[in-house]
Amino acid sequence: MNTLLLQHQMHSDLIQQISTTSQAAALITPEVIQHTAAIAMALDGKVTVYASSSGLDIHINADPDTHPDALQIALKQNLPLIEFIHSWQADDQHGPRNNCLVRNGPVQYICTSAITCPATEPA
Repeated sequence: MNTLLLQHQMHSDLIQQISTTSQAAALITPEVIQHTAAIAMALDGKVTVYASSSGLDIHINADPDTHPDALQIALKQNLPLIEFIHSWQADDQHGPRNNCLVRNGPVQYICTSAITCPATEPA
């Protein structure tokens, strides 16, 4: 898919997901759209956006069993500024998954990948 077309569609989708009266809607800048589209394309992920108490949370769900390093690499390669980055595994009501969070001011990018098969240790 054409990157500009994807960015335009993503902008429309993100604005629809966030109330236009919300302060979070003002955080959906062309740069945020560009970075989100690049990360989503790198991970072939689905994007969901939420207004949060701190600003804007952008969730990118990658394919199941995407390696945690791949989540970090996609974020590091597609964001010019990273104030905080943290990776962890979780097993809760959403099931087992890998997570990687990046905070850039009021915008947080959270990449997740479901774990469907146990990791194997190198021989």
